[in-house]
Amino acid sequence: MSYKLLKITNYYKYYFKYYYDKFPEIKEKSYKEQHSHLMKQYVAWSDFYANALKKQGVEAAEIVYNATAVQNQWAKEKGIEAKGIDILTAQIKDYKPDVLWFQDSFSFDADYMKDLKRIVPSVKLLIGNSCAPYTPKNIENLKIFDFVTTCSPKFVQNFESYGLKTLMLYHAFEPTILPEIASPEKIRDFIFVGSIIPRKDFHIQRKTFLEKLAANPDIDFSYFGNLSNVKYSEVLKLQLLYGAKEVMLKTGASKFFQNSVKFKKMENLNAFPKYFKFSKALQNSYKNELYGIDMFREIARTKITFDIQVEIEGDYAGNMRMFESTGAGACLLLENKINVPDIFEPDKEVVIYNSFDEAMEKIIWLLNNENKLIEIAKAGQKRTLKDHTYDKRATILIKEIDKFMN
Repeated sequence: MSYKLLKITNYYKYYFKYYYDKFPEIKEKSYKEQHSHLMKQYVAWSDFYANALKKQGVEAAEIVYNATAVQNQWAKEKGIEAKGIDILTAQIKDYKPDVLWFQDSFSFDADYMKDLKRIVPSVKLLIGNSCAPYTPKNIENLKIFDFVTTCSPKFVQNFESYGLKTLMLYHAFEPTILPEIASPEKIRDFIFVGSIIPRKDFHIQRKTFLEKLAANPDIDFSYFGNLSNVKYSEVLKLQLLYGAKEVMLKTGASKFFQNSVKFKKMENLNAFPKYFKFSKALQNSYKNELYGIDMFREIARTKITFDIQVEIEGDYAGNMRMFESTGAGACLLLENKINVPDIFEPDKEVVIYNSFDEAMEKIIWLLNNENKLIEIAKAGQKRTLKDHTYDKRATILIKEIDKFMN
């Protein structure tokens, strides 16, 4: 059946400084030009899902809610005096979607999302999404949605234990970007691209592993990530918020602040935030932040990329980097998890490791056996382009939506 879908998301908060430092003039353009330019940076899911859905007959569009300059330009062109969530509401009313899909389900007010079907009568189906550590409060928010998409079998198990209707939807790669990222040569041996977030269930093990890799004199390791953004002042703010939340909960004062935006942020802190002190070796291996097309280009000119999962996923793999790395043509060194054989053929399409020592052995072996490295990289890319594209994922999503819409 025919329907309209609107996907709403937020980008990583530090990305916009990176973006506007690179393209300061873009803020002066029209909404259409700004939005199109932002999508062409290929950050996160970009508009890959919207384009994949359109190919299959679904009218679809993408909104990046925290792209403030883009959002404000939309309101200006519509002659609307509004900010933030009021602009989003106006956009939803203007688009009149049948289906709303919140990629970031935790940054929006639960009461607001719960009320959307009344505010915008065209909306018949609400879809949520979660692929990151969550709190009990987040679970309550997810119960608002008709179903929730998630990227890992571990999250499917967890969410279904809470009674949530869940759709398993792995991340993917978009093949149309390949002409823009193609590299004539491999100029780096071994890299890791990704964040180190100092919170429980996130990247404690990742930090330890990367510091060991950086300290090994036998490999040339480069780290691209958020090291420059992990500041003590930022962590201190989170620590103060966590302390205030605990006091409010113990004294009963929290009931007076339930509708406060700041208190809602506090509720997302389920453990005392820790400040990470990074080793000298890791700091020396750090290059800079990378996002979107810049990240893909760096991966494309690298021989081996390293991947380690977020800790809450336990024995399962499900992050984006698996598909971004193989899709861009690097040989992926992947943490061995239960579901890896469902995604790639181990040691033929990706190289798996069970421990730090094994990872080191395989990195050095691959660098000394470049023909085999290239063979695995090509096989991994072939598999991703065959089975792990947004077109494939869109087909799964459409089948689930059709169940509800019918």
